[in-house]
Amino acid sequence: SRCGRMDQGCAYGNRPVMMTFDGDRIDVNEFNVAKDLFFVIVDLGSSKDTKEILHQLNHCYPFAENELQKNVQEYLGSTSAQMTRQAHEALHQGDAVRVGQLMKEAQAEFDKNLQPACPSQLTAPILHRTLNYASIQPYILGGKGVGSQGDGSAQFIVKDAADQEKVIEILEQDLGMSCLKLVIQAEQRVRKAVIPAAGFGTRLFPASKVVKKELFPIVDRDGRAKPAIMVIIEEAVNSGIEEICLIVQSGDRQLFEAFFKTPPPIENFNKLSKEDQEYCQYLMDLGNRISFVMQETQDGFGHAVYCAREWVGNEPFLLMLGDHLYSSDHQSSCAKQLLDVYKRAGHSVVGLQVTHVDQLHMFGCVTGIWQDPDSILSVQIHRSTFLYRR
Repeated sequence: SRCGRMDQGCAYGNRPVMMTFDGDRIDVNEFNVAKDLFFVIVDLGSSKDTKEILHQLNHCYPFAENELQKNVQEYLGSTSAQMTRQAHEALHQGDAVRVGQLMKEAQAEFDKNLQPACPSQLTAPILHRTLNYASIQPYILGGKGVGSQGDGSAQFIVKDAADQEKVIEILEQDLGMSCLKLVIQAEQRVRKAVIPAAGFGTRLFPASKVVKKELFPIVDRDGRAKPAIMVIIEEAVNSGIEEICLIVQSGDRQLFEAFFKTPPPIENFNKLSKEDQEYCQYLMDLGNRISFVMQETQDGFGHAVYCAREWVGNEPFLLMLGDHLYSSDHQSSCAKQLLDVYKRAGHSVVGLQVTHVDQLHMFGCVTGIWQDPDSILSVQIHRSTFLYRR
């Protein structure tokens, strides 16, 4: 890769990503880890000449003229690719011990094959003194240099937070080096759902002039008449969602609160059957899961979702449409299927439906590669024209 390519990984924060470089093409795939992984990043307090390192390594391409150049190409090619695949799998499994072993192996192979190509920078005495510092050995599982190596930075993986603290304490006190903690957290379960419900309902005019489209009554599978938004919320809750955020206009909040958070007047409550009185409590329990976020100006669907950013925080969330009813042909609901796929894939997923070309102008369309035939599609490009789709 060209210098700086891997810096783009910083855009993903502490989310693990697999980045593959091939000429001008960069593929980025997020993945999750099965267990929390604890790292220590160390500023070695020295310097390196990255341009010189890359300059010397570039002399080894495109054709190897001697054994040294052949070793450089082999390490940066097949050896590095194999180790990266193994590291990806170990990270995904949350196997800190294996990651540590691979870090040690990668460093040893790097020193053997690349150090002779640029000894002035890659001999890196401070890096190797730090990696082999006796006092930290009981607390680390493995370590290696970072990026193009040299006396720039080092990284260690440790067993837990206690060992992480201990390594940092030793390196800062004994060697005077600055350290940073990095914790890659295990897969986060999707606890929250966001449901925009602030639109006017143009396609349902004039009925939407008097009744919010999300409050249109429908008869659900259980035989009860209920507003459409309740069916959507129930699907989310039944799929394992714990908290719901409704994006509404400030003037409509009272309507939703009256339904989900306010019991009927006592005179009306007493007219209900015992079963329906118990159902009132169910509605209140459902309401306890619901928070409201205001969309003061109707600036589109994307803006509505953006309004929930503080409520969502740094968690994965399920996004459902407040005016779409979801019907599954399977025992598992649409929301549950989507969450199951997210758990398997470890990155953002979207539910799709087959749409006739005559209706395509009202929707977007995607193309990609089937991971599971007619089931899971790895989306590559979004377009909304029939010509591209064909």
